[in-house]
Amino acid sequence: MPFVWIIDEKLSPYLDAEGGISSKYLVPRNALNAVSISEITEENFWIVLRSIKGDYIFAFTQINQIEQFEEGLNSGDYLLSVAIDKSFRIASRTSSNRKHIGNVKDIPFGISKISIDADRQMRQFALSGVTINFRRPPVADLSRIEIPPQTSDLRAWTLRCLTGVTKKFSLDELWSVQGLKLPPFAAFAHFRIVDLLGGEAGALTLDALKGLDPTASLTEEISNAGDLKAAPPVVDTNFFLLEPDKIFARKFIAKKKKFISIKDVLAKIEAAEKTHQKMLREIAEYLISKGFQPKFSESIDMCIDGAGGIELFEIKSSTYDNFLDQVAKGLFQLICYADALEQEGGTVNESILVVQNVKSASLHEYANRIAKKCNVKILFFDDDQDWPEKVSGLIPIAAAN
Repeated sequence: MPFVWIIDEKLSPYLDAEGGISSKYLVPRNALNAVSISEITEENFWIVLRSIKGDYIFAFTQINQIEQFEEGLNSGDYLLSVAIDKSFRIASRTSSNRKHIGNVKDIPFGISKISIDADRQMRQFALSGVTINFRRPPVADLSRIEIPPQTSDLRAWTLRCLTGVTKKFSLDELWSVQGLKLPPFAAFAHFRIVDLLGGEAGALTLDALKGLDPTASLTEEISNAGDLKAAPPVVDTNFFLLEPDKIFARKFIAKKKKFISIKDVLAKIEAAEKTHQKMLREIAEYLISKGFQPKFSESIDMCIDGAGGIELFEIKSSTYDNFLDQVAKGLFQLICYADALEQEGGTVNESILVVQNVKSASLHEYANRIAKKCNVKILFFDDDQDWPEKVSGLIPIAAAN
């Protein structure tokens, strides 16, 4: 079942991000119109802005995950994580030729269900805005697109190149180029790749770009969860300074359908998330108090820059029963993160897993032994201790770079 989120145009600056689609959107707790927030995962989710002149489509998205803040100014509000490979912004703020739609004019502000027919009309309407032009995209526009260094995984690399376009541009700023037979986002990514890496790299990615362009989501019927194909993770390596006072506990509402299980599973995830955020907040506060500047990305819990490279941190809450599972997940994540950074030309000095202390010497010793084989250091977070013993060895590792 498709959904629409209708917002007053005056609030559009809060949606702007970097000019394109954002990876997350904040939904007020009172914005639901006879809708359960958990219903919207993996469904077509339209964001529509309502102005004096009428309604126009701001973005097309699909939602991967929903969380609810339990602390802070936004307590009770929802945080939607967007499937960045299937979502894109349609209307820019500077557009002077917006096409208004009439099929949702009777729907109130907030999130509402819409019919399959209404969804089909909106898809057709959005695609009608795709233009074809003979001219090449200007260099000034292409220079805004960040292209990561090439990797051996062509599909994953191409997807990251496309993400560089969808984060910076809306559909009404782009066009398909006559004769190239590529959708707009793919066309701009193609020319940026050619400019930076040459025609051979551009030719090599043509098919992948065409298949991965997010506008393809509008021409496909909604797929079933069982049809999802496995793909390597896309790691976000855009880092921002960690601000401890903005790290709040969040309650998991829903994930992609293939991950959804029974309520007690979500309850366990929620409890783990609260502990994780508490650990991250306390570690960040302590490091900042010692003069360090920890950073984070959408994928990576924490890192510290240094002259010799990056110190990567993954933080895991744990219990006695799931300790080894959490360690295994953390080790794999750190290896993936290090690989992504190195593929982009970065240097990872050390990878550190901070895991909750479960008061078992034998489990801790085993985890340390396995982590060494993965070239990862393990530190234990002990809530019963005060700093610096709370995470013994943290400062020497942070300062060693």
